[in-house]
Amino acid sequence: SCFNLEKIDRNRFRDILHNTFDMTDDILMDRVFKAFDRDNDGQVSMLEWVVGLNTYLRGTLDEKIACELSNKRNHETIVYFLFC
Repeated sequence: SCFNLEKIDRNRFRDILHNTFDMTDDILMDRVFKAFDRDNDGQVSMLEWVVGLNTYLRGTLDEKIACELSNKRNHETIVYFLFC
């Protein structure tokens, strides 16, 4: 159901990206997941989903580049230019 408030795991998230946005690139889908998963718990909450979609669908180019798309992973900073 589209009203399910449970967190979305990586596999379900990838299915949504594929079915909704026609994404097929595995690396890109993983990067989008990491960008949306702001608390790094391996799942995307409803709040993370809304914030991510808002940036993806409505943000300016600067917002898309800057809005939480710089994630610290394994003591290195990875910047994702996903939505340009």
